[in-house]
Amino acid sequence: MEAVRALLIDGAVERMASGHLEVMAPAQDAAQLFGEQVPVRSYASGLRIVEDLDTALNALEAELLSRTRRARDDATDPTLGSAKDTGLLLITSPAPDSDGRLQALLDNGSSLGLAGVLLGQWRPGRTLCVGHDGTVSADSSSDAVTLTGARLFTLRPPDARALRDLFRVSEPETPPTPSTESEATGSEADVATRSAGQGPTATAPVLTLTVLGPVRLTHHPARGAANRSLAGSLAPKQREILAYLALHRNGVRRETLTAAIWPDAPSEHPYNSFHATLSQFRRTLRTATHDEVRDIVHQAEGLYTLDHNQVSVDLWELEDALSESDAAENHELRLNALERGTSLYAGDFATDIVAEWCEAPREAVRRDVLDGLAALTRTLRASDPRLALTMLERARTLDRYNEAIYRDIARVQARLGLQSDIPHTLDLLSAELAELDEEPSPETIALCEALHRRGSPAGGTGGVPEG
Repeated sequence: MEAVRALLIDGAVERMASGHLEVMAPAQDAAQLFGEQVPVRSYASGLRIVEDLDTALNALEAELLSRTRRARDDATDPTLGSAKDTGLLLITSPAPDSDGRLQALLDNGSSLGLAGVLLGQWRPGRTLCVGHDGTVSADSSSDAVTLTGARLFTLRPPDARALRDLFRVSEPETPPTPSTESEATGSEADVATRSAGQGPTATAPVLTLTVLGPVRLTHHPARGAANRSLAGSLAPKQREILAYLALHRNGVRRETLTAAIWPDAPSEHPYNSFHATLSQFRRTLRTATHDEVRDIVHQAEGLYTLDHNQVSVDLWELEDALSESDAAENHELRLNALERGTSLYAGDFATDIVAEWCEAPREAVRRDVLDGLAALTRTLRASDPRLALTMLERARTLDRYNEAIYRDIARVQARLGLQSDIPHTLDLLSAELAELDEEPSPETIALCEALHRRGSPAGGTGGVPEG
């Protein structure tokens, strides 16, 4: 960690001064890096702290899609021009279950300004064992040139203030922008500029409801003040009501909602809890927004619905993008819609709600995204196999036990000349299936062995479920 601090200071000052570097780190790693807890948010200095590694990988995937799309659209400069000059550096501790996904992102993003400094063992690449004094005691590289015995510059924990000052981690929170707080969190800054399904509006919604991942409600105050999370102000049942209404963008009857959220409500007063919770939520909303927002749940003709003019919802954005891809008139429009839709998926529906009613929609949304990834992978397989591999790795994280996905990953790896990665893909599948007391099928084993041995893609259809 001492060497990483020095590396950041040595290499970042000049690039940060020109606005050409952003550093992203999960909160746990950032605490070690800066010697103190750092709030989860984006800083004007180019530092971005996210909740965990999964959130960081979602952000990298969204950024890779965006930069790849810009590169494809720029006929005069296929190396992406200014976007390539903006570096995005991830500092994190790798996790075994995310190695394949992270490796694909770093491999595919290396020419587009995406890079990583990994704190710990990294099987796909070079690993240095560095002591607190900066001395390299081991170098995993088989190259003739070894760094063993070399001494790197270091910055000890007592001097970490220099790094904190460099990144100004004590500065006020800045509102997220599409290029930083991007699609990985549902693109809150982008989502807030339009009502769901209505395109650009004269007045941007003042609230963003995120239900892909944990349920979060974010306030976008008037007069340009910093965005503010209201999640901590919401009671559990208030979160459930918001998530349930997000599932029913055109409204739902009180009877249906209360039967799902309060299945054991007394028959003589079935709606008391619902009305009490809704009343408390309105009071909470008025207090938290200083009376800027008084209510976002409307009732008309027996239906309760969220106010589309005041609140945007990431799930609605996802649904719209997938619908646009189905109705697209040409390949490019369809590809753009699929990329936008799949990048919005920051996690399963309402992951912090444990209730029976969540299970079916949670699976339905996940399958819709898998279908979108399948369509995107089929589209990219011939034109951009590296990006197709990234999409397959994303699909693998959503459907960990699906052998067909691993077979497709192996086929694309062979096509890209990455035969050495194929055994690792099979190992990942074996580890996942072991949780179910199962093993890879003989067909999958034979395919992986053949691809590893010959390096020639095998026939077969796409493995991501096509629905």
